[in-house]
Amino acid sequence: MERKPLSHDMTLSRVINVSIIVAFSVIFFKTTVPWWMYLVIVIIAGQMIAFVFYLPDRIEFDDKNIYIDRSGGEITVDMRDIYTVKITPYAVNRSRYMWKIKYEVNGIKKAARFYPDYDRVALDEFTDLVKLKNPDATIDYSTNTFDFDM
Repeated sequence: MERKPLSHDMTLSRVINVSIIVAFSVIFFKTTVPWWMYLVIVIIAGQMIAFVFYLPDRIEFDDKNIYIDRSGGEITVDMRDIYTVKITPYAVNRSRYMWKIKYEVNGIKKAARFYPDYDRVALDEFTDLVKLKNPDATIDYSTNTFDFDM
């Protein structure tokens, strides 16, 4: 099986979010508002940028491994090392939810986050492969769970 992309690059969402940030900045800088309003806008804009640009990883998979592409290079993780795949409560436009893959490599627990493609075919195939390779792994489709680990 050749590599299949699991994560979506979110290009349109990135363009829309940056456009919204620029539009709000122009509106607020052209009007007279208190200094604390600028601070609120900067905090909100920073969170939007962090969620869309920096948190998600680029992930591909085949029948044996997942390949996590990060700024430090590509990480290869065996499917048997994945112990949780879960949806998170974080979403872009209330329709595209971020997913988290938890895995353990050399005794160290790590996580990767991604936004799946809209049709979810690759996500369903990936979760089926994870359950096949590691029957003890949990797949969580509920968004009302919070975890504050990595």
